[in-house]
Amino acid sequence: MGKLRFLLAAMLLVNSAFAGETKVGGELYPQWYMDFSAGADHFSEFELTRTYVTVTSDLNERTDVRFTADLRSTSGYSGYTVVVKYGYVNWRPEFLKRASFRFGLQQTQYIDIMNKVWGRRYLEKTVSDLSGMLTSADLGASSFIKFGNSGTVVLNLAIFNGTSYSNVNELNKQKDLNAVLFVKPAQQNADFKNSMIVGQIYYGTQNMTFVNPDDASDYRKSIISIGGILDYTDRFSIGLDANWETLGQGTGTSDLDVSAVSLFATYLLGRHVSDGSFLKNCNILGRIDFVDPDGSTSDDKETYSIIGLECVTSSSIRTSLNVRTVSYEAPGVSTESFLFLNAFLKI
Repeated sequence: MGKLRFLLAAMLLVNSAFAGETKVGGELYPQWYMDFSAGADHFSEFELTRTYVTVTSDLNERTDVRFTADLRSTSGYSGYTVVVKYGYVNWRPEFLKRASFRFGLQQTQYIDIMNKVWGRRYLEKTVSDLSGMLTSADLGASSFIKFGNSGTVVLNLAIFNGTSYSNVNELNKQKDLNAVLFVKPAQQNADFKNSMIVGQIYYGTQNMTFVNPDDASDYRKSIISIGGILDYTDRFSIGLDANWETLGQGTGTSDLDVSAVSLFATYLLGRHVSDGSFLKNCNILGRIDFVDPDGSTSDDKETYSIIGLECVTSSSIRTSLNVRTVSYEAPGVSTESFLFLNAFLKI
């Protein structure tokens, strides 16, 4: 509680110091679920999965900063504590009109973009984040370079510690390199303007201390990802998020190959109901994830599915009633089933 009071006091101080140049906002992800799995006896629970508090400030016309606190439940503490999710500065130099630079604890761009493409972080993380392939934020430096007259192509180049925002301890001197390219090929088409293609290459070293005779080259980490969305405005959208990871396992040991693929879709109901219907701003959503934690091992794959109804009251309020299942390829492991009620509240 002391951390929270300190955080709020600091935000108020910053806000009063910069007045109109500083904005404070936030997001809440409350949820309720019931477990219908065998032996769960219909266990149910209310949770607050995330509370984000964000401060942004324009220091001048070319420099701005962002700080985001993540109030969350963490291991070793039975309540909610404060974790710094983002803390970085953006700089847009006058002599480089199409480039900007970012320094500090920042988003890994592929996950950040795919969160926007999936559009429902309040329901679930993206598949690469959920499976632990890639952290959603890391300490480092990055640049954004825009191409095309309207910035329809953007290249992000970054160097990271390769740790995580929830565990920033760097255990070796190695750094990770990340390149992300995202394209909006139909931005001039009103029906498909939100469609997007995203790809990334991530190369680095696992965050660990090396012991002789092993060295950094024996514990490499590489990820190739491709994703995107075909969005037909006010009708439907279909998305893909596919990731392949290779992890070195030490001298004389074969690499570990991991794959995580997600397919998701949305169908908007507004065109099929009257203006006064509560379904006017609702949609049917679906997602299915296929995760293989070891490509050389059989019977270890997992399939995670979500299907539900989502109602968008405004840009600041969303609710969803959805059913989820987790099935396992391993023999003798029962499928897990859940009913969820999720909400998204933006301040």
